[in-house]
Amino acid sequence: MCIQKPERIRYEGEEYSTGSEPLRPYFTSKKIKPDFQLISTDLWRGYRGIWEIVDGHLDLIALEAVLTDGSTEAMASLFPHSPNRVFANWFSGTIQIPHLSMYAYYQRRRESPDTQRSTLAIEIKNGVVTRVTGNLLPSASALADHKPVE
Repeated sequence: MCIQKPERIRYEGEEYSTGSEPLRPYFTSKKIKPDFQLISTDLWRGYRGIWEIVDGHLDLIALEAVLTDGSTEAMASLFPHSPNRVFANWFSGTIQIPHLSMYAYYQRRRESPDTQRSTLAIEIKNGVVTRVTGNLLPSASALADHKPVE
């Protein structure tokens, strides 16, 4: 089985990959199975969610998917009253953001349990951030913007 494309999440102005799938509990609770086309073997779930944490709330801001009718309007199909941004009040759990690419993260995790320490964990209850543990290394763009003090 090939490594699956991760969900994406924007947090504090940066975008990261996450192995968490906050949309899965929505489908389970509503007992729905959307008609997504399988467009790639690295995306068996048929979709890729783009998430954002703003003001302590988890929002779904985009859904990359192709429905079986060929439409790419998956967000509007699932959430007709909020096709651009949906507050994820159905999600309670932990979103993990690793410092590494998802491939490197899973590879290293098998080799060393210490990889867990290099992960930011965002605990969420009913779509609201309740706790954040760990830290993230500065992104490449943040490092490029940093100027040493003279």
